[in-house]
Amino acid sequence: MATHDVKVAPDLVTRASRLHISQLYGARPFRVYRKTKAMGYKILRNESKQNFDMSKNNKNAGDKPLILVVDDSPVILKTLSSVLSNDYKVFTLPKPAQLEKVLQKITPDLFLLDYQMPEINGFELIPIIRSFEKHKETPVIFLSSAGTIDHASVALALGACEYMVKPFNPDKLREKIAKHII
Repeated sequence: MATHDVKVAPDLVTRASRLHISQLYGARPFRVYRKTKAMGYKILRNESKQNFDMSKNNKNAGDKPLILVVDDSPVILKTLSSVLSNDYKVFTLPKPAQLEKVLQKITPDLFLLDYQMPEINGFELIPIIRSFEKHKETPVIFLSSAGTIDHASVALALGACEYMVKPFNPDKLREKIAKHII
């Protein structure tokens, strides 16, 4: 199997970003490089597929549930990762158009979706999610700055189980997530 080369600043490489990189590239092994003045790039470490495979088949009973967060705001993605990472595995997706590709590689236990995004809105993501047999019943929670009754009604009619407005209360969000993850 080929190794994918990823050139990033080493201080930016966290476990979450390694998970994200491995999931985008099909969980193939990859190398992380650091830019040096004299030699260009230097290999920092090799990452193996086994360390970052998050497929449903490899879940152990003690593993944390996986939440897929789809939002175009890097600040919201980072905030949600921080708020939820103690209790859940959090995979963030800043480009909603990549959802179908990502769902072929991972199996989330819950989706957190934004409504207003530039490429595709959250309501349009629900049919994509439901097109996967394994996600026909997976809970979907909308977390959006659009807080009208109409938006909430449409989200619930499309199959979402909750609709929360930003800014959100972290404790309320954790409570709603825990209610829907079995």
